[in-house]
Amino acid sequence: MTEDKLKAESEASSVERLVMREFSTVLTVRELKELIKDWPEKNKYNEDCEVWVETGKGLSSPVVLISPLNMRKYDEVLSADIIFKTNAFK
Repeated sequence: MTEDKLKAESEASSVERLVMREFSTVLTVRELKELIKDWPEKNKYNEDCEVWVETGKGLSSPVVLISPLNMRKYDEVLSADIIFKTNAFK
């Protein structure tokens, strides 16, 4: 990769860098945090940017609940996966 391309990539916003990314196994919390670390909170109309999930082919719904999943404690360290929920199937 050229130096100019590396510089342009490092200066691109989270939105520009993400475009579409497929993960070989699963999206980790570390990767999610890195992907959205400078994600804008508001759009140009000062409206909140929202979090949505795909609920079917060509269908999406806003996330209305986030909670820990598979919570566990090892050696006094609490950890958990994260699950995003929608009202799509109510």
